[in-house]
Amino acid sequence: MMTLRMADEGGTRPDKQGETSVRALIGQLGQDARAFAKAEADYLRAELGARASLLIPALIMMIVAGVLGLGALIALLLGLMLALAPPLGILGGTLLVTSLAVLIAFILYRLSITRFRAAFQAKDEI
Repeated sequence: MMTLRMADEGGTRPDKQGETSVRALIGQLGQDARAFAKAEADYLRAELGARASLLIPALIMMIVAGVLGLGALIALLLGLMLALAPPLGILGGTLLVTSLAVLIAFILYRLSITRFRAAFQAKDEI
């Protein structure tokens, strides 16, 4: 038969018949849960630290690649404007290249919005 009595701080203490009280077991369960949560958090911190040491250089390389790609795109657009300047004039070449770039950006924007909406729809709506 289980008895309800307080356990000492050292852990569970058996009662007269060698059984552990329910309160003591619940207290031990709470301590075990806290210890498990702390160990799990420590493990995740260590795992994220190891991954961060690999992730940060990769992110820096991606940012540098993006900046270089953007620079190349600007150079391409500027080159197209200069190439179209003799037949269309500087203003005509600039307007044509800028209009085409804005049109392509708008089309890509609309396509991405459609994809985002499809991705976030409920499964029964697809």
